[in-house]
Amino acid sequence: MSSALVSGAYSMYLRGEICSGMDVPVSGLEVAANLFSGDQFTATGRDYLSLSPLLPGEFTCFEIEFPLGTPWTRYEFEPVSYYTYKTTRPAMGAHSLSGSYNPSMQRYELIGMVRNDSQAVIQYPRAVITFYNAARGVVSCYTQYANANSLAPGQSSAFSVTLYGAWAAEIASFRVQAMGHVF
Repeated sequence: MSSALVSGAYSMYLRGEICSGMDVPVSGLEVAANLFSGDQFTATGRDYLSLSPLLPGEFTCFEIEFPLGTPWTRYEFEPVSYYTYKTTRPAMGAHSLSGSYNPSMQRYELIGMVRNDSQAVIQYPRAVITFYNAARGVVSCYTQYANANSLAPGQSSAFSVTLYGAWAAEIASFRVQAMGHVF
């Protein structure tokens, strides 16, 4: 697991990536961390991962929020909680991806499409996006639903994300993981 604690305008965020080391898909992943100032416990936070189930060997991002100004000198992760799931996600892909930074507006804009590559109708298609800086550190973790509520096999739907703030200038690359549900 890679991670870094950064300050935003209103909160502090512990952002990073986690890789499934399991040999079966896992769901309900929760990443929790505690902040300490010296030996003093000062805050706790958690994130439930959007990408589910997480397949064997697959990476995805997390973002844990803490109150801005919380004193800290170190953070510690708690054991990751999850449950095993004997199925996989429906096959989906992402395409037509384009991201750019607008310095005058201090914003990063990403547009793209998610596609249903399965043989079933996908409900609530979305993109799970990890934004990276030039050192491949996680700048932000974001989930955005596609415009369509459902996708028939072979159909695509667009999504867009706009991130604001001076830290948006740090974005050098991104990864998009598409997912949805079959009911």
